[in-house]
Amino acid sequence: MRAPIRLLRQRLLVEYSRYESRMLRDTPPRSATCSFCRRACSLDQAIWLLLEHEAIPEAAILLRSQLNLSWCFLFMVDAQSRNGRYEFDHEPTSDSNFGRRAARFLSWHWVELHRMEPTPRTQEMLDQFIRENGYRNPSEVPRYWYQEDRIQSIKALARTVGSLRQYEEDYTHLSGIEHTDITASLVQNLCGPRYGDFVAFKSTQIVSAILDFAIRICGCTLNDQWGAIIGAFNRMSDEIAIVARRSNSDGA
Repeated sequence: MRAPIRLLRQRLLVEYSRYESRMLRDTPPRSATCSFCRRACSLDQAIWLLLEHEAIPEAAILLRSQLNLSWCFLFMVDAQSRNGRYEFDHEPTSDSNFGRRAARFLSWHWVELHRMEPTPRTQEMLDQFIRENGYRNPSEVPRYWYQEDRIQSIKALARTVGSLRQYEEDYTHLSGIEHTDITASLVQNLCGPRYGDFVAFKSTQIVSAILDFAIRICGCTLNDQWGAIIGAFNRMSDEIAIVARRSNSDGA
């Protein structure tokens, strides 16, 4: 199964390279979106490198990070899940949820810098951050940039973007590997290659979704070739789901 996933991933990255230099970065939403693209591609590259060396539990740990990143991205762009598809504003205003969250994401490093090593400069920038984001004082600044209102945990974040089922089925399981329970040994010794295929597809599927959103957000028009690649990912996802259901039925 890994071979067709690898080929589809290569097609995706080659086609994306044709858009990357043309993607606009002239607004906070677009700049933040490009940052998410870089992180998603970097994580995916690391995951595939680990898989090539049969370090499957380690690749699964990074997949957990990839899921986290995907939910943060969906939250930032204020994507709304309707009938199994995500909708979002391609050209958000600065006072929209997308605009405000992108600005907060981009300036969050000043919060972290001030917490690690306060200086007059970091204090000045933190004060500006507090004013721009409507906090009354430093104690109201959350621990992580995505926390707001009822979103105080990764689970709440996943629920907000319509990914609670994915959290319960994938993220919770991957957390077991991250925290070194027996799952890590089972994955490594009993079902390594098959589980590696799962990790490979999930990571690359996340990258394809983020890049698909990003190209449109950053002012590019998608061509038919890109649409064909995304369609191929969707078909492969359906095929994998069918195989998984059959396997579960046989096991029962």
